[in-house]
Amino acid sequence: MQRIYLGAILLFTSVSIIGAQVPKAAVGISPIPVIPSNGDISQFPKDYIFFDLHSGEYVVSYPTDFSNPEAERITKRFGVHSLTDPQITFHITANQNGSFQYVYQITNGPRGRQQVEQLTVMLPADDESAQVEAGTWTVNRTARKSRDTTSPLTPLVPVEVNTPAPQATTGAQRLALSIDSQWLPGFAPMMFRGTTTGKEYTPAEATQLPSIIQDKMRALFTPAFDGQTRTVLLPRFRRGGSQFEMTQNLLHGIDVLMVHGLVDRNSVYLTGARTVLKNFLLADGTAPITPASFASLPQPKPGLESEIATALKADFAP
Repeated sequence: MQRIYLGAILLFTSVSIIGAQVPKAAVGISPIPVIPSNGDISQFPKDYIFFDLHSGEYVVSYPTDFSNPEAERITKRFGVHSLTDPQITFHITANQNGSFQYVYQITNGPRGRQQVEQLTVMLPADDESAQVEAGTWTVNRTARKSRDTTSPLTPLVPVEVNTPAPQATTGAQRLALSIDSQWLPGFAPMMFRGTTTGKEYTPAEATQLPSIIQDKMRALFTPAFDGQTRTVLLPRFRRGGSQFEMTQNLLHGIDVLMVHGLVDRNSVYLTGARTVLKNFLLADGTAPITPASFASLPQPKPGLESEIATALKADFAP
């Protein structure tokens, strides 16, 4: 029987159009096979973790004696949180006081099998004055710092936005999120966690599993697999910060959107903007980027391309 992998299923909606309406598909790679419809896993003697497409759960099944595949098996099920379909549009506005307002309209799309119970935005750790508003959803700024390889000079902290009443059913779910910040725009992840009706995989549950299975489950219950991630423009850079850091982040973000078909890879504006950014890096920053560096480019298209143009103008303003 042909082996079907979890990554090709769970990551189907892992990259959606940002600033547009049509979702795209992406295929991920995972070592976890999909459990056969008849439940017969004897054809996978060396696999102990499976994905159940129907229930949206990981199925952990292993023999009590690993040296004897025919031994009695222990089977457990754990719910996943990746079956949402976040679709985002956003707009960045420069305020008269020099701050920026970032406004996001978020919808759980028709492919979502779960409601969103939490979204996480990564904001600069030093941007303590940022104001995050999410209507009736609660906002919690955590103290855990992390770094993005495209912008290693700026540590980030997760800001968690939680629904007041998680529901297991799907349907129209919308959230208006706004962030008011003095920090300049750059690309960063926005992560989504869905509500599961299955059993939660807790530290206590983990300790009951053999170490070989714990290691694999630890990798699966990370945002890369157990959630949905979108690349958006968020408050990212301090004014007067490193142009190298800004350029690396913006170039990488545009490339990611192009690779996944979220913007037109043949766009004359974005092609020109990428050339400006690449030339700066190739010249080791000997000629600083200014708004005039983009003056000869055509007008950006409405939507996401226009928001990228706003970010470029703001980031490289004198």
